[in-house]
Amino acid sequence: MSLDDAFNFVDVESDDILDNILYTEESSRKTSPLWNYVDCKSPAHPGVPVCKKCNYVFSIKSSNTTIERHLLNKHNIIIPKVRKQTTLNFKCIDPWPAKVKLVRDKAVVIWIVDNQQPFSVVENENFIEMMHIFDPRYKIPDRHQIKEMIIDEFNERRSNIGYDLQKISSKVSFTADMWTSTIIRHTGINMVAAITNVLNEFNLAGKALALTTNNESAMLVCGQKLSEEFEKELNNLTFSHYRCSAHILNLAVKQGMEIVDQEIVEVRQLMSKIKNSVLLCDKLCELCIIEKLEYLRPEIDIETRWNSTYYMLCKLQQMETALKMLAAKHDSVRELMPDVEAWTKIKVKMK
Repeated sequence: MSLDDAFNFVDVESDDILDNILYTEESSRKTSPLWNYVDCKSPAHPGVPVCKKCNYVFSIKSSNTTIERHLLNKHNIIIPKVRKQTTLNFKCIDPWPAKVKLVRDKAVVIWIVDNQQPFSVVENENFIEMMHIFDPRYKIPDRHQIKEMIIDEFNERRSNIGYDLQKISSKVSFTADMWTSTIIRHTGINMVAAITNVLNEFNLAGKALALTTNNESAMLVCGQKLSEEFEKELNNLTFSHYRCSAHILNLAVKQGMEIVDQEIVEVRQLMSKIKNSVLLCDKLCELCIIEKLEYLRPEIDIETRWNSTYYMLCKLQQMETALKMLAAKHDSVRELMPDVEAWTKIKVKMK
């Protein structure tokens, strides 16, 4: 290779390197709009920034700020700032600070209490996974910690109730529906002690005006003893015990339903038969559609809810036609269907 060829080889390589540099610089610099006004490929000044407006040649080391200042001062061109923020592709999994975690703990406590969930739900694998998806930074308490939190929440709310009750300046009437305890017998004397303890705890004994209870004999004794105690210790002559009118009505209705007690038993058996059979329910629904009747899902009454017996009989009466058609096709239903006399008694009682 001759000396000229060697120089030519170097020149070619140098030009290629320069082009690569210019390409790299151009691709990186093009992020700023100022390069729309600058030419870096001018034949007279290759690789050097040249102003397209006035052909001013900048130094190859000129910064963006220098070029922006030139465009502003000489050509009144303002280059907007381009700011880009780096986005991280990972989530922060550091535990929340104590104050932030406390808010989340309280939300879990309220959810457990309102939905009557067991304390151990916080140790369920699916629950833990769900919470981790919702909030990876939240460290779920164990069941023992949850128990303590719920007790603390209860005590706090109990204190708040006591504070609010102290603001009441007038008399207070209250109701009581107490039940048998496995530890203390359900007697009038024991219930007096329990009610008195609650009233003293909230400083309401001197404000008690009346007590409303059901008509159970022990509750009647409780009301009488409370009246005597308030009169003796607090000189409260205005305290009264009232019997719940709704409970009295309940007793009256239950006694009245004894007239058709046998018919109600038969209807209960019929409704139970249909309700527990998917086939019979579907057939009854089809018959209601044919007869253009509203399908009412069979309902079984509850002894302690006398209105549930009324609803059961209402459904029976409204679907009477469809039920008779169902009984004609199914012997098990026909055997439990009320006879003519029973239907008459039921309809009379429903009026």
